[in-house]
Amino acid sequence: MKQDAYKCMKNKKTIKVVLPKTIKSIQKGTFTNFTRLKTITIDPNNKKYKVVNGSVLSKDGKTLYGTITLKGSYCVPRGVKTIASRAFAYSNVKKVVLSKECQTVKERSFYNCRKLKKVENIKGVNKIEKGAFYNTKIKQKYE
Repeated sequence: MKQDAYKCMKNKKTIKVVLPKTIKSIQKGTFTNFTRLKTITIDPNNKKYKVVNGSVLSKDGKTLYGTITLKGSYCVPRGVKTIASRAFAYSNVKKVVLSKECQTVKERSFYNCRKLKKVENIKGVNKIEKGAFYNTKIKQKYE
């Protein structure tokens, strides 16, 4: 039987993550399975990343890499063009409103978001990679 490596990393204790200015890369699934994460902070002198409304973004604001723990609705910040792989994986988010600029939803971006029922502005997205909504309630032609 295959086990999803990210599923094994459930973290029920961490409520705050602080990333230094020296951080150079964020791997897919970095913020996966934090069940109580309330704050992500990145040193403002970091040249590659920033935080906007609890979301880790590329410095130019075009790629979303992850978020704090979500349970209800979430609006992707304006200017985000790409939702990175596993950005929302295992989240309890129920509704996501994509930015109107969103063009790409990477593979497994919303992997195992079992409570996700609605994604607004999805029709404006040019590329939805395979498995982007795997094991969610989102069942559309791109899945």
